[in-house]
Amino acid sequence: MTKSEINASWTDGLEKTAIAKALGRSVKFVAKWWQKEPKEIPRPYGVHEYLTKEMGRNERGVGATNGASMTEESVHDTATWWRDVEVKRKFANDPAIYDEILQNTEWKASNARTRDFATGAYHLKYDQRGNIRWEGHQGGKYKPGISPAMDKVIQRLFVEYGIEDRTSGVITNWYPDGQGNLGSHRHDCWTALF
Repeated sequence: MTKSEINASWTDGLEKTAIAKALGRSVKFVAKWWQKEPKEIPRPYGVHEYLTKEMGRNERGVGATNGASMTEESVHDTATWWRDVEVKRKFANDPAIYDEILQNTEWKASNARTRDFATGAYHLKYDQRGNIRWEGHQGGKYKPGISPAMDKVIQRLFVEYGIEDRTSGVITNWYPDGQGNLGSHRHDCWTALF
């Protein structure tokens, strides 16, 4: 449970002791964050400013950098959409998934990008001679039907984790020679990594 969830639990009518028990933390810890507005809670170390901005569009019509759009107007704070990390082994273990995706995806080289941590905007990376840098992997866009086995896994993921298909999209990365890599990065929204 995050600090924002402590706050949400308070608004749902839970008592400090019940929240402390659910967290496995002290009542003193809960009391520190009790009854605070989300804006009063400091941003955790390593969470960049653009990740804490409210979702939706501002007065100039500019919004999320990832192209996602809001379909539910009742919740705008980004913390509401965060999920804790969970490792679940063998969630998908059908060997057909790899072969179907490999054979039916249009693979393309990916250019190297970085983020402006103040705005969230992407910028291309260049080498010393001014040429665009390329990542060592290839990417593709997943579409339903490419892998019937993966379609079943995605539906299972949505059901088990209560995810609505609001802004979801599936991308694929392929490392053909075992030497390719993808630089460290963060995602704006939830991620299920298979």
